[in-house]
Amino acid sequence: LSIAGVLFTGLVVGLYMLIDFDRVHNAVINIIPNKYCKDCSNLLDKIGIEIRKTVNGTLLVALMVLVCDSLLFMIIGLDSPLLFGTICGLTDLIPYIGPYIGGLIAVVVGFSESSTVGIGVLISCFVVQIIENNILQPIVMSKTTKLHPVLIICGLLLFGHFFGITGMIFATPALTLIKCIYEYVKDKYLS
Repeated sequence: LSIAGVLFTGLVVGLYMLIDFDRVHNAVINIIPNKYCKDCSNLLDKIGIEIRKTVNGTLLVALMVLVCDSLLFMIIGLDSPLLFGTICGLTDLIPYIGPYIGGLIAVVVGFSESSTVGIGVLISCFVVQIIENNILQPIVMSKTTKLHPVLIICGLLLFGHFFGITGMIFATPALTLIKCIYEYVKDKYLS
């Protein structure tokens, strides 16, 4: 229940930040002294673009999970494969626990139809998650954020080690943020 509360609060705060993005942007610019960063708005714009790319990559991975699960559920013979594929794809957006929630719903319905369908759905959900976590996620995120897949995997491991599940959730956006700041400092001060 507390996880749901945190997720809901995060969504509400994110929604308000999107609505008042210009005010938030200007407030951040006003905090930074002019002598240190004369054109910080360019940096913040670039960070915004890169974070949007990260979100787009996450949505693309969720769409791929939706398609793969729907196709496998259709092949297995699960009733309403597109519905359960959509549930798996949408719950895949919730870090860590989401794929299990969507998969559990599909598996329970599969076992209510027959044991072979239930076992097939269980295996397909497991295979899709392995492929998504180890292949799709690193490749898609590397293409959208222009970070190497090995860097993303190492970042996930490192952030997970130091900050736990929360660190793994924010690993790719944090790496993208670090990349933007590094490129800005390199172009502005080291060139």
